[in-house]
Amino acid sequence: METRDLSHTDKAALRMLLKGIRMTQARIAEASRLIRDKVLSDKNFLNAETIFCYISMPGEADTSDIISAALRLGKRVCVPRISGPGQMKAVQIQEDTVLKPGPYGIPVPGDDLPEVNKEDIDLAIVPCLGASADGNRLGHGGGYYDRYLQDCNTVKLCLCFRERMLDGIPMDKFDIKMDGIIYG
Repeated sequence: METRDLSHTDKAALRMLLKGIRMTQARIAEASRLIRDKVLSDKNFLNAETIFCYISMPGEADTSDIISAALRLGKRVCVPRISGPGQMKAVQIQEDTVLKPGPYGIPVPGDDLPEVNKEDIDLAIVPCLGASADGNRLGHGGGYYDRYLQDCNTVKLCLCFRERMLDGIPMDKFDIKMDGIIYG
């Protein structure tokens, strides 16, 4: 895999660069299938009882099949719901949970679903704009996942498109390192 070393580039410029990488819908679907297959065969996924997973937006690695498979396997699945400025919580969903547009256009479950304690999460599946093989990730810039995962002792896997894998990503003291990057 060929990557680009942009570790000395500031985060705002790096986000602009990564957002400028255009991928066809066919490529996104292909990469999402590869990523899904890797996640579903990953020992962390197989061993997890409670999984925290982002709900994908257009242009991100699709997590719908990962969530469906986890639910079919009887795993407890929770997804993010923004609970305030820069804050989110994990709420449990079921196969029939209805999602509605939330902040930033991200689909979210209703307010009536139970919150899951961070301590109960075995695996967190996290989105990114870009990542590096050493576990660094660049998110969209809101810091939601970094704040949420800050004191969360769980395995953290980031899903990334191969085209957005970099040799290095600048990290700040509050950035959370991932335990693994799954790309396709």
